[in-house]
Amino acid sequence: MQAAARTAALSNDEKYLEAVPEEGMRRHTVIVSTARKLTEPAVIGGHRLPEGTVINTSILLAHNDPRNHPQPDEFRPDRFLGANPPHNTWLPFGGGVRHCLGAGFAFTEGTIILSEIITRWELAATREREQPYVRNITTVPRHNAVLRLTPLERTGQTA
Repeated sequence: MQAAARTAALSNDEKYLEAVPEEGMRRHTVIVSTARKLTEPAVIGGHRLPEGTVINTSILLAHNDPRNHPQPDEFRPDRFLGANPPHNTWLPFGGGVRHCLGAGFAFTEGTIILSEIITRWELAATREREQPYVRNITTVPRHNAVLRLTPLERTGQTA
């Protein structure tokens, strides 16, 4: 996977560089659910719910449902190339009127940082699989997700 991202960075393929963090946010959901309080009665899934009912939506389930994202346990940035995921199936920045205003900036900043890192370093996890931990409302790596960075050999390329 790193080789594809590195190739994309060296060839200025911004679409692929955006797809890498998109897939990363799908696989490692930062906020696993949201809660909303109904301001009027509603029918959801055939159930009548009164005003004041608190509804909990699961971003984690949407991101890991194979109907939304085939082979959800695989890291496949290509699933974000050429088409947007179906509505309400990819929600790392929320959705609707509460969609994060900083999402666009986050992608601009993220692709620049990814490009700078991936063209200079080979990254390796120090653990086979990092366990998630919920801290307040966000999910973080339980043991700080320590990485090993090895400088890439320079062969006259400029990044």
